[in-house]
Amino acid sequence: MGSVVVGSNGLAVSSILQDAGSNLSGAVGTSVSSRKASTSGDDTGSTEGVFTLSYNVVLAAGDTSAHNFHYAFWHNSGSTQTIYLNRSNDDSDHVKRGRYISNITVMEIEA
Repeated sequence: MGSVVVGSNGLAVSSILQDAGSNLSGAVGTSVSSRKASTSGDDTGSTEGVFTLSYNVVLAAGDTSAHNFHYAFWHNSGSTQTIYLNRSNDDSDHVKRGRYISNITVMEIEA
């Protein structure tokens, strides 16, 4: 389970859950035509807003090795852009601005 709060310059942002740099096959949607397989995504269309990407994935434990889970992100712009975590693009010092928290929780459940 997890959630990541993202801000951007009005971009659509997608993400995928990975383990040691490899996409988790049980944690992605279907790739169709030129669209990338993703775990989560959103688009505020605003420089002031933020959105929360949510993740709920069930994976079968395959081994007893250590795993390094992380999120990877991309956006819909054709140029280099910044994706902000836990804040908006327009991070001015104003009472209407927030600072947020992101998380990932991994649980091993014995069957």
